[in-house]
Amino acid sequence: MIRISIIYKEIMRRISLSIPLEISGISLTEKIIFWTIVLTPFWWLLGIQPLFYPSISALLVTINLNFEEVLDKSFPVFVLAWLAMLVVALITIILGLDDVQASTKIVAASFVTLYKGYFMIFCCIATPFLTRVRSQVITRAVIWMSIVFLAVLVIQLIMLGVGLDDAVFKTTLSKLITGGDDSNSILERSAKVSVFFGIPLPRSLLHTADPPILGAFALLTSLINLNETDPLLKKIGLTGSISSLIISFSRSAWVGFIMSIILVSLFRSSRARQITAQFNFLIFLFCSSVSITVFQLIELPAKIFNSARADSSSTRDIVVQATIEAWQDKFWLGWGIIRGKVWLYEDVYLQLTSFSSYAAVLYLHGVVGFSVFCLALISTLATLFRYAVAQHENCQTAFSGFLLLCALLQATPLTWMAIYLWFFFIWVSSVLVEADQASYRNWAISFSPMW
Repeated sequence: MIRISIIYKEIMRRISLSIPLEISGISLTEKIIFWTIVLTPFWWLLGIQPLFYPSISALLVTINLNFEEVLDKSFPVFVLAWLAMLVVALITIILGLDDVQASTKIVAASFVTLYKGYFMIFCCIATPFLTRVRSQVITRAVIWMSIVFLAVLVIQLIMLGVGLDDAVFKTTLSKLITGGDDSNSILERSAKVSVFFGIPLPRSLLHTADPPILGAFALLTSLINLNETDPLLKKIGLTGSISSLIISFSRSAWVGFIMSIILVSLFRSSRARQITAQFNFLIFLFCSSVSITVFQLIELPAKIFNSARADSSSTRDIVVQATIEAWQDKFWLGWGIIRGKVWLYEDVYLQLTSFSSYAAVLYLHGVVGFSVFCLALISTLATLFRYAVAQHENCQTAFSGFLLLCALLQATPLTWMAIYLWFFFIWVSSVLVEADQASYRNWAISFSPMW
């Protein structure tokens, strides 16, 4: 108890000292970002997240946009690629709406999806190129958000212990909407008991709309927290983000977390690269000795992976396959809007594009949109990788996180989970701006005249 009391007092001291020091030295844009991240549970309780985060990102661009400066300087390729994706999505949506003579409700829903998807992503990525946004400010905000989420998880587990299993709570926004709304994005749910490998275990979606989204969120916040300079805050923040990762029961996020640590280690340690090379050699040696291929060796862990929640894996395969089949009827520009559902069993249906960003982009925006989407992802990864191999540590972490995000997109549509990852896109962009500035300074020093 004495040790707990000491730790508590130390945390309170950090709260009273660290936050004011950070806030006093930062710009208005950084203050907005900082407090928007830290107060995430408050926006969640209000139920305004779906429209609040895109509005914040739009506000950041608006208050920092200077057309003369924009015309004078050129944005990196990856920023322009995300802008191109926004334009392509807008065009295909308009074509899709016109094709079916959509009702006002469908038109509004389609543009809201674009607003909280590609529009928000572009605004978040562009902001650090319009004004200074320091990555350490975002990191500190994410640390405090993770600490708060740790407390929220404890409360949810206590609620589960007293019998509130998957209890649904109406948010302020849902109460204001006439008749209420059953959308997961504006409802709050407590933790529930879910079967995993046949074992009933507590599972939570925390402030997100779906546990896999929480898994992706927790994975990326864990990587951001690794860059915190304060040792105590770093430990507690990582405890919160990793706890969120565990209780999400997102299998792909669990594997992704392990892979991200390996990737970061490969960048920073020659010993890790040697061990990885030796491990790969042993794998190929084993496969050749027992006459099997590497893919056959991977099949067994994959079967175990899918058996953890077999129904979920089966449903995902059915929906993705149906989505790809439907896309072939609108090959080049896609359908623009969702026009069909997939029958699962009895009277249970799921919308096309419910899983996999790649299948969803093909269906909605066709080959043209898919090509631009891949360009946006690849150009972002290539830019991060260029600085990562130049030993910019933040870029090494950001590259690992963004690469794993690309893998997680196979399970969950980006436009569905983007609002919960808005700060990650700002952080990635700010890291790249800082790396570019550091590289320019090093270049200037190395080529400065010697008198």
